Amino acid sequence: MTRAGPERRARSGRTSTSRRVYALLIGVAVLACALLASVMFGSRTTSFGDVLGVLSGTADPYVTTVVESRYPRTALGLLAGLCLAVAGTLTQGVTRNPLADPGLLGINAGAAASVVAATAFLGASGAIDTMWWALP
Repeated sequence: MTRAGPERRARSGRTSTSRRVYALLIGVAVLACALLASVMFGSRTTSFGDVLGVLSGTADPYVTTVVESRYPRTALGLLAGLCLAVAGTLTQGVTRNPLADPGLLGINAGAAASVVAATAFLGASGAIDTMWWALP
């Protein structure tokens, strides 16, 4: 058996780094496409040219209003996804388990118990009330 020499180890390190860079670039490209699709599609579909017209300031006022009203939805979706990714990464890091999920730490059970207690003892009803009781 022969051992891997320093040249082979260096090549495998570069290959791993280049794969990570490619994966990151592909991820950023997919994210950009998803953000563009979020701005383009809604109850009234707009074309890519309309979105570019809004960004350059040459679109008509109606299209500008439609596209600009979609920015908060897009930003909130991006922020929610970012927060979920960070929460998942922290859960996996704290438990040192790559398959960790919220049920592992009892987060789901705690939220459910809080909602049941608020419903039974405080009369919470409706989606808004239960959502707020599930957060703590």
